[in-house]
Amino acid sequence: MSKHTPGPWRVQKFSDTKSWTLYGSGSVASIGNIKHEANARLIAAAPTMLEALQVVAAQFTTIDNLCNEEACEAVRAAIAKAEGA
Repeated sequence: MSKHTPGPWRVQKFSDTKSWTLYGSGSVASIGNIKHEANARLIAAAPTMLEALQVVAAQFTTIDNLCNEEACEAVRAAIAKAEGA
């Protein structure tokens, strides 16, 4: 299991800056400042996407033929990358 800041994360831009700030759930400290809104929103969605992939991966062991092997491997690889493996 990864040790990232728990989600959900939120994105906020202050009018006096040129970057977007990411905040973790219940955290006052920022996770980081990002220069492009699309990148900030993608990063903010990461915890939710990881959780969704973990739900899908859990189904691989309970449902035959849920997806083709290539798709299953892509899900496993994305989870491993997110968890630092």
